[in-house]
Amino acid sequence: TANKQLVAEHGAELTELAGEMGVHLGIEACVMGGTPLLHAVREGLAGEHFTAVYGILNGTTNYILTEMERRNCSFQDALAEAQAQGYAERDPTFDVEGYDARHKITILAMLCFGMAVRVKNVPAEGITRIDRVDFAYAHGLDHTIRLIAGARRRAAGRLEIFVRPMMIPRTSPLAHVAGSINGVLLVGNKGGNTTMTGRGAGGEPTGVAVLSDVVGIARSMLEGGTSSSPLGYTHWHPARISPSGEHEMMAYVRLVVRDRPGILAKVCSILARHRINIDSVLQQPAMPKKHLPFVMTLEPTKEKNVARAVNEIARLSFNAAPPLMMPFADLS
Repeated sequence: TANKQLVAEHGAELTELAGEMGVHLGIEACVMGGTPLLHAVREGLAGEHFTAVYGILNGTTNYILTEMERRNCSFQDALAEAQAQGYAERDPTFDVEGYDARHKITILAMLCFGMAVRVKNVPAEGITRIDRVDFAYAHGLDHTIRLIAGARRRAAGRLEIFVRPMMIPRTSPLAHVAGSINGVLLVGNKGGNTTMTGRGAGGEPTGVAVLSDVVGIARSMLEGGTSSSPLGYTHWHPARISPSGEHEMMAYVRLVVRDRPGILAKVCSILARHRINIDSVLQQPAMPKKHLPFVMTLEPTKEKNVARAVNEIARLSFNAAPPLMMPFADLS
């Protein structure tokens, strides 16, 4: 099957049922269909102990972001181009809001960590609020922006899992995954990091994945196999999700304001009240002054503190648009 929603929500049940019925279940087409990612994790890296997995798992959003970056265009213009090229549906909500990537990271987390993850417990944030100016600031910081679906082990056996746009250092292999291509960074504490890139959607890549499953099942049947677990396990521990707000992060905060005296002083006062230190303040020349973007980068602090401060800043009258907060990715 290529039905990622079905596998993400009922993968454990389907695997157990397949075992009881003595039949095979193939799911290679559910994640990065044109690339044998699940097979590589399940078979080629079976001896690895994964500590984290980070992926660019949706070709539509990656195409939009890289077009915004390449052409210096708006989200709406890049979306229209993606639709014209057949990369985006007429209603792109499932892709651009991160829901498709959420199903895929749920499947990957089950396979990499042996934990049963409920899709509804995976927070997803899309890319609709990213602006072309964010790429200009990102480049000045030697970063780019990608929609990252990630999962990593935390203390006491907890799992952090998320889908969100992030600031990615240009030195990261994921920063160079462009267009509709997908990419995954697997972090292990035995063999180190493994990166895989390839086509993740479309009729032909999906067909390759489905046919590969059929061939694998046929070979297993010829060898006398009765069933297999495509998720690598037959039993899963319920995932204990670690609240993302408790983790420290460096943050990028972009404001769009109506230029007037005292704005920075008010913002700094709010940040200080939440015990947040500013790392840098960046502002590019912009016109008109009624719609003036500027950016702050914040020193590492708990995400919940940043969120509270940004929500408070958003209520101030000088805002011409809602503030945007993105974490700087720590892909370790």
